[in-house]
Amino acid sequence: MQEKQYITAAQMGMMIFPVMVATADLLVPATTARQAQQDMWMSPVIASLVGFLTIYLVFQLHKLFPDESIIQFSSRIVGTFLGKLCGLLILFDFLYCNGNIIRQYGEFIVGSFLLKTPVLVVVSSIVVLCAITVRAGVEVTTWVTGAFIKISVFYFALALGTAQWLRLEDYRPIILPLGLLLVVFSFWEAPNLSQLATNIQTIIGIQTTGCFTLIPLVLWIIAHLRSKKRIDPPNSMTPPSANE
Repeated sequence: MQEKQYITAAQMGMMIFPVMVATADLLVPATTARQAQQDMWMSPVIASLVGFLTIYLVFQLHKLFPDESIIQFSSRIVGTFLGKLCGLLILFDFLYCNGNIIRQYGEFIVGSFLLKTPVLVVVSSIVVLCAITVRAGVEVTTWVTGAFIKISVFYFALALGTAQWLRLEDYRPIILPLGLLLVVFSFWEAPNLSQLATNIQTIIGIQTTGCFTLIPLVLWIIAHLRSKKRIDPPNSMTPPSANE
């Protein structure tokens, strides 16, 4: 990239926590209750196990490739073609999930406050606001507060990852084109709020787990086996003793 941007561990924590809980109170509780019913209390426990595994995998991969993102080091682990394919799947998931999140906020704002405002106007306004934040860089994105921090963080990850996937020098020129895609995806995914809730119930969880947990798991296993193979010395035969 054109310049390297840095944030502290505390800033990362301040950014990640609201990202995780930002949309948890919109459609997720109703969807979870519909499926789990009286066992709803178990859902956060099971989800946290997957989350802890994902954090562990990301940390281990970071130790192996400290200066690269998963978009970059995946090609080093499984080759150019499969690495590009893994990166494309992850970027598509960022695009799909962020479009879903934007649509949730748009429907919530229109349904609760701006009753006569078209959803397209609200969604477009959200994307423009977040695009300005993303263009300012990760340092500014870290201090974004309010409801749109999750969109901004996912937007930044999508822009930076896409630039790395395409080997561009700077991610800023593709922010607006990606913003247009986010608006398109927010309506393409579901024609109405009911279908949006159905997508969250049937698609989002499996898709996100596959891209953010299974792909890193496979990459880590392969990278771990390769690094172990390089470290382990070749087996050598012990010379026979003089008494034999």
